[in-house]
Amino acid sequence: MRRHGKDVRDRQFQQKRLAHAVMDITSQVATLSRLTARMNEGGVGGDGFELYPGSPGGTDRPG
Repeated sequence: MRRHGKDVRDRQFQQKRLAHAVMDITSQVATLSRLTARMNEGGVGGDGFELYPGSPGGTDRPG
């Protein structure tokens, strides 16, 4: 461990950074997938207004 300690520590740090980046990208892709599916289900309400995926029921209109 004395001989390779710093190298091992550096590689662990790099691997941790990579793992966190992969988790962030995965969560972003999942969010976009859910949003796309929800928009494809409803799209535009009967009154012509777009449905907003972030609102309860998805039907709130802007301001």
